Amino acid sequence: MIKYSSLNGGGRYALFFMVLCVFSLPFQLFPSHSDFGLQGATVESFTGTFIHVIHSKGAGVSLLTKSLETGRYQKFSVGRLSIFSDRVGYLRGQPIELNHLAGQVLTCQINGVEFCTARCWDSASCIALERSDSDKLNKAFPWMFLVFAVFFVVVSFIQHLRRKRSDRARG
Repeated sequence: MIKYSSLNGGGRYALFFMVLCVFSLPFQLFPSHSDFGLQGATVESFTGTFIHVIHSKGAGVSLLTKSLETGRYQKFSVGRLSIFSDRVGYLRGQPIELNHLAGQVLTCQINGVEFCTARCWDSASCIALERSDSDKLNKAFPWMFLVFAVFFVVVSFIQHLRRKRSDRARG
């Protein structure tokens, strides 16, 4: 039995990633059952004036608009439910029409030109899309951990061979 304290740096990292790989395996058996806040939501239409695109670190892209009916500003999130073409900076003040699901943009047209293309069409299909994306990520983690573990096993073996060679040269 090899003691943890006798492992070199690469061996310790390899063991760490092997443990992560083993602990991530149960997530393969249990797919996502979240509704991502979309259950029962309906697709709504919005017509107004396009004001600005907001790029946020980690939060993605949002469209700032002004409602024609109320005159109030509204922000809509452009996330994984649609494919966004970011060529809209010069279109400020132009009319915008968009369809959204719980504040997340599905489609958008600014001045009659389509800039957002929907990846789903209703709450059920959007939930299925989000679950699929989430499950893909969960399935990738064990493989990623396994690749890191194998890499560090090789690094550990190379360190072991170098140490043996340097011990022979001294002796």
